[in-house]
Amino acid sequence: MIPFSKIQGTRNSFVVLESSLPHEAFERVCSHWGGLGSDGLMIIGKTTNSVTEVEMWNPDGTEMGMCGNGARCVVRYLCEKNGAKELSGTIKVKERLIEYNTTDGGRNVCVNLGKISFEPHDVPVASSAPLIDSLFESPWGELRVTALSVGNPHAVLFRKTEEHIGITTLGPWFEKHDRFPDRTNLELVQIYSPKEISVTVWERGAGRTLACGSGAVASVAAGFKNGLLESSVDVFLPGGKVHVDLKGDYGLLTGETDLIAKGELYEKN
Repeated sequence: MIPFSKIQGTRNSFVVLESSLPHEAFERVCSHWGGLGSDGLMIIGKTTNSVTEVEMWNPDGTEMGMCGNGARCVVRYLCEKNGAKELSGTIKVKERLIEYNTTDGGRNVCVNLGKISFEPHDVPVASSAPLIDSLFESPWGELRVTALSVGNPHAVLFRKTEEHIGITTLGPWFEKHDRFPDRTNLELVQIYSPKEISVTVWERGAGRTLACGSGAVASVAAGFKNGLLESSVDVFLPGGKVHVDLKGDYGLLTGETDLIAKGELYEKN
């Protein structure tokens, strides 16, 4: 049997393990109809000099590349495991380093998700120049899109009002659009003020979720790039609120976490 914790950040829930699983088990474990029900898997590896290696996986078995709320949930796990109230260190996801800090046992966690890039080869997106409020042809007419990377690809659309074309329609279309060779996440953003926005999210490999930490950072970075937002913004998602601070080319994400359950997974023969 394999010990696990289920932890949520802004109702973005993850199964956190220290043991690897067969790749074919990922979807079953994450399933809401036969598994634990989660938006992904966080598999924790070794820690060396306060740097903890983590694999981040989508429910469909593809790699996330980056997950801001997942990173916050990993920090909560490390606090619970070590009985630590104050904890700081670094999470390593492939070659990307995510610095973290908490002073209350992981109930509130701040993570620095690393460098933000609008360069097409970093996103990646098929374009000769950065897509900044660029026209994007779609079956529903022309849409204005800003594309960027926060360690994973994002397409951000700003809307003045709630429009009839929603995230469950636009999300799958954008995710698999051939201009995004690695697929993409999609954020639909409504601006309340330069310091407050609401965001709905479609995540590649997971579908519609109640929150996305990297998506929150991407939305604020895109808004700042377009001159619509300030550098310190409250982000309201269906699952709750997070706060994003931009520090140059870097994005800091702060929000709450909750430990939902601990248990053991039975290994299926």
